[in-house]
Amino acid sequence: MRVPFKLLALFALASLSLALTAFGQEIQGSYETIGPLPKAHSLDVVHLEEFLNFTCPHCNNFREVAKPLFTKYGKRVQTTYVPILFRGQADYPLRLYFIGERAGRAEEIKDLIFDATFRYGVDIYDPKIVSYLARSSGLADQYAQEANAPWVGEKIK
Repeated sequence: MRVPFKLLALFALASLSLALTAFGQEIQGSYETIGPLPKAHSLDVVHLEEFLNFTCPHCNNFREVAKPLFTKYGKRVQTTYVPILFRGQADYPLRLYFIGERAGRAEEIKDLIFDATFRYGVDIYDPKIVSYLARSSGLADQYAQEANAPWVGEKIK
């Protein structure tokens, strides 16, 4: 599935808006609300769906910016991560992520892949690197058995 750039940009703006609003800052510029806003403090749980690419510097930066928000609101903010690929990128890191997600370790594996890219500067689209990440996270057996499973392919679509 190819996600249009405008949709990604809109999500990035909405995410940034949420983060900045939570800290009492105003967003400057021209923008418009595209849906109804709930009344302040009227929701018990906010569901955030974050589209991310493991080599996107903005997605990586959002991890740090969002930590205070998630710490402050805890379980009142539920996040679903939707990893995506840009044209020409191999899907090995997504396969590892979905296997980690199924094992209940989505956040840990997401951070592992981002750190491999931005902290250690490795090519996460190299299948040997992803195999190493699977081994280092204790998911080597699951990755070897399920990386090409139909359910993983469906998640990637």
